[in-house]
Amino acid sequence: WDEARWGRAEERLRRGVRSASAQSRRPRWPELERADLRSRLAAGVPVADLDGRPPDAGDRELLVGPEGGWSEAERALADAGGGRVQLAADVLRVETAAVAAASALAQARLGALRG
Repeated sequence: WDEARWGRAEERLRRGVRSASAQSRRPRWPELERADLRSRLAAGVPVADLDGRPPDAGDRELLVGPEGGWSEAERALADAGGGRVQLAADVLRVETAAVAAASALAQARLGALRG
């Protein structure tokens, strides 16, 4: 996104983070940051993809793809880094994928805590 589009979207996204965090009585709010895709993939952050593995407790963040899905080049970068994580059997809308990702990561951590 260009700066103008990011500026408009950022405030809307921050309101959503604040609202959801307040509703769930979270003592800390998730961070929202603008990041470069290649740098996140190089850092080993996995992407949500239909051909992925189940999420595990080691996954601290997850990238949700653009409308139309990841390109083959992006999938190759993901495979070289954190890999791919499957959230559902079908393609999800970005809003749904973000919620499914948060839920899946939380469930994986909970399972690890219960050991």
